[in-house]
Amino acid sequence: MSELHVVGGVSTDWIIGWKTANVALASDLRTLRFSPAAISSSAYGVDALASCRMFGDIHTAPHDSCKCGFNSWNEYDTAVSYMKFHQAMRVGYAFRYYPRSVFRLSLALLRVGMYDEVVEGTLDAGTGWEKWGFRASRQLVSDVFFDGKCAACNAKARYVCATAKTRINDEELYPLATFCAKHAAYGHYILQLPALSRHNDIGIYRELPSE
Repeated sequence: MSELHVVGGVSTDWIIGWKTANVALASDLRTLRFSPAAISSSAYGVDALASCRMFGDIHTAPHDSCKCGFNSWNEYDTAVSYMKFHQAMRVGYAFRYYPRSVFRLSLALLRVGMYDEVVEGTLDAGTGWEKWGFRASRQLVSDVFFDGKCAACNAKARYVCATAKTRINDEELYPLATFCAKHAAYGHYILQLPALSRHNDIGIYRELPSE
């Protein structure tokens, strides 16, 4: 993938973007699945096609009169800030409803290639976030970056683990989280990143990139 910029609003070239997502494994405990950080939505795979059936109006994504399509930020720093914002929200929720819990739910940063039809300047990430970035009909995840911290104590993470099975829109998934050696038992399966990376043909890292 080459790093290109959208010119004139729409491009059919590869566009590199950054986004925050929940990361999980499918029931085979090998295939990666992703879901948005902010909304409840169907999980998607490494290479995925966007679709929309908003209010019964079936159309191809992205559409001018809809927010459908895969969204990403065009700046790495903004994507990291967005990830930390959602992590803080989740910590607040956990302490409010589960006072004895010190569990910090993990999110990951994705580096993605947006392709097919890509539109610039249409990202709607909610109040307080500027509407800029990309929206595309197709998306290929090239790299997954965790933040390098233990989900239970915030110490330096040593393992990426699959946690207890859950259900996202009728799909059984095993959410991933990073843990230190002390809290690795919170994970149901400790994952071998090289093997997981080869199976999904993407890069998977315990820490954020240095750029």
